[in-house]
Amino acid sequence: MHVSSIQRSPLTKNLLWKLFGYIFGGGFYFLANLLLIRHLGPTLYGQWAYAMGSAGLLMILVDYGFNPLITRDISKTPGLATSYFYLVSLSKVFLWIAATAALLLIAFFQTSHENFISLLFCAALVLGATSFVDMGLAFTHALEEFKLSAILSSTHKLFMSIFLIIGIVIHRNINGLMTLLAMGALIGGLITMFYFYQRFNDPFTDKHFNVKTTYLWREGLPLLIQNVFIVVYFRIDTVMLTWLAGEKETGIYSAAYRFFELSNLFPSALIAISIASLSRAVVDGYWKQHFSRVLLRFSALGGLITGGLFLLSYLLGSFFLGKTFNSSEPILRILSGASFFYCSNFLLINFLVLIHKQIANVWISFLCVIVNIAGNLFAIPRWGASGAAWMTLIVEMVLFIGSLTMIWIYKPRQLNLEKQ
Repeated sequence: MHVSSIQRSPLTKNLLWKLFGYIFGGGFYFLANLLLIRHLGPTLYGQWAYAMGSAGLLMILVDYGFNPLITRDISKTPGLATSYFYLVSLSKVFLWIAATAALLLIAFFQTSHENFISLLFCAALVLGATSFVDMGLAFTHALEEFKLSAILSSTHKLFMSIFLIIGIVIHRNINGLMTLLAMGALIGGLITMFYFYQRFNDPFTDKHFNVKTTYLWREGLPLLIQNVFIVVYFRIDTVMLTWLAGEKETGIYSAAYRFFELSNLFPSALIAISIASLSRAVVDGYWKQHFSRVLLRFSALGGLITGGLFLLSYLLGSFFLGKTFNSSEPILRILSGASFFYCSNFLLINFLVLIHKQIANVWISFLCVIVNIAGNLFAIPRWGASGAAWMTLIVEMVLFIGSLTMIWIYKPRQLNLEKQ
């Protein structure tokens, strides 16, 4: 099967399906998290956010860097899908075991509190199951099957939401809530994996479409390093807030950050429906015009999201979370400014992968980590959660400028590559 054999759907139809998946399943999950925040309060929610943030620092190993490779390569050669599925799935299982063992070992030496260790283990289950669902979604994006993507994504989020709400209703403690969330995530992950196992039931039918394991690990390594840096600068503020300012400040910041994360639904949907056509445009040599149009869409979307979050911030304490979270309102107003750059960065970092310049992402992400850690060490002791929010805005600006610069630098080389 070659690129030309992919059945392409209209952009609007694809976008609507993708948004349906995010809004339907993601909407339920967001509402469940609002109930969770109100139920736990700032201090306990700070513990929850610290556990998820700590687990996320190691669970990024499970993603490795496979998903961008799946989207890039299978959008060009769909026949590789079966080989990719089996090799990536097996690799992710071993990576999850290794990452979870390392996480629990570190936690054991840091604390003797059994409840926190079990909290971390359940968080690792949640993030691990989500990683397998994300792998499935990468296949649907590459093959431009956005209806299937919406179904799988919604199913996963619905199970997590239902189990989490059940825990809140029956007044389970923080460990019980995380256990129920893990159960919901595992069910959603197993459904995704079972579907693709049934679909790709013969892994090596055609030697022409086999992919070597060494290729996946070699090509994915720069993406892993980039993802590690990205996760560090996204999650390290939560960990550093707990260390430097306490769990209450972490809860206040994390509550606002949940709304900031909500804004990624729209750029996530837009990049999902754009990435396959961008990949083909790189191969066919007309990517400059196509990239400019897509970047304009992302910039316009970022402006709308920034304005929406800024207005929404005034209702955060009074309507959504309760008066105990009034301090989260100015935090969200700062984070709303980061949304403009955050939106466009979805496109920029993925485009560098499409032109085989993953290493550029590594250096940019490394710079962002240094800026974020150094900035938070200065800002958090002085301004608490507000300082962490300002650093998020600054880091997104650094990532935006750095990625655009790298695309401009590598553009002539990519044109030469296409002519060869």
